[in-house]
Amino acid sequence: MKVHIHRGQNQIGGSVIEIFTDTTRIFFDIGANMDDDHAAVVPPVEGLFCGKRKVDAVFLTHYHADHAGLLGKMLSGIPVYMGQTAYEIFKVGETYRNRITAFRPQFVSDQKKIVIGDITITPFRCDHSAYDAYMYLAEADGERILYTGDFRSHGRLDFEKLMNALPEVDTLITEGTSLSRDLQERSVSEDALIDMGKVLLKDRPGPVFVVMSPMNIDRLITCYQIALQTERTFLIDPYAAQLAKAAGRETIGHPVPDPGKDPGIRVFWTDGKMIPARLRGYGKAGISMRGIRKEEKFLMCVRPGMKQYLHQLSELVDFRGGTLIYSMFAGHLELPYFTRFMDFMEKKGLERHVLHTSGHADPEAIDQLICKVKPKTILPVHTENAGWFLRYEPECRVIV
Repeated sequence: MKVHIHRGQNQIGGSVIEIFTDTTRIFFDIGANMDDDHAAVVPPVEGLFCGKRKVDAVFLTHYHADHAGLLGKMLSGIPVYMGQTAYEIFKVGETYRNRITAFRPQFVSDQKKIVIGDITITPFRCDHSAYDAYMYLAEADGERILYTGDFRSHGRLDFEKLMNALPEVDTLITEGTSLSRDLQERSVSEDALIDMGKVLLKDRPGPVFVVMSPMNIDRLITCYQIALQTERTFLIDPYAAQLAKAAGRETIGHPVPDPGKDPGIRVFWTDGKMIPARLRGYGKAGISMRGIRKEEKFLMCVRPGMKQYLHQLSELVDFRGGTLIYSMFAGHLELPYFTRFMDFMEKKGLERHVLHTSGHADPEAIDQLICKVKPKTILPVHTENAGWFLRYEPECRVIV
């Protein structure tokens, strides 16, 4: 087997990685660059994005755009593989953005082998800020290549169980996102965030607004648990509610919240009127702006696009003395529209706090993985600090 990294080295995101033999071509992830302003920059990969179709399969590790964002640019007819729950979440996101990416994936399951030509692929479910994420092991010609995608050791999935399942490999293609990011954002567990949230909100009676991505299902679970355990009504919009339903009822530590069934969840809508199609299935869980005014204590998941709605809500509900929690990657705060939104909320009298943990592996987790799979060659991707891996030479050949 051979590896061709078309894109993804010495940068974060935009991964396009090819594994091939004399007779079989497989791609792991086809991601958009994170800094593409409008139109995605598509690498001219023959047989995948241009020319005559010559690819046997594309395996997606997860649904984030920097790993799956070029699906709509791919030549038609190429088989796509991904997790079933990940696909359901992906579909909700596409609908919300008024996009249609026409493909029907085949689904992978943890450690269920898939044979593509002369390459055998084994998915290994891993924890990431995208739900239902996978690593992939490729085997052919007596050789093993492991591609990690994005992973972490401090999520709700059992990292030790994953480590025990992984075999030794010849080549490791691994992420290193956190190696160039603030160390403070890394290794706090989601359950530790719940405890930190409870401490933060103790003796704080005002409204609580959490700036977060509802596609981060683990963070949605965390926010719901904070609301429950501080006796606050949990408020989410129809988009977040649909994502929660798409994630299903899997329980890993805590269940995914189910609007309309679980206690203390209400679904609000931001366009000023009831939209039955969006609220169908939530029963009496729907709540109007005036209904929110009657809630004594609540925790609301919000995004910058809700600015106008929140301005209107502030005329009914006193935000002063309330809490604004930022629960996303700190880099988003460098974006002007995010900065304007946070300033807007603070001017309403909210006190800002940060409650976040990374979706990526910290150095200790990466080291544990390398020690377990004992690669002969390491190919760092999804990192701006590939030089960090040179510490494994001369035992491993590191290609940066």
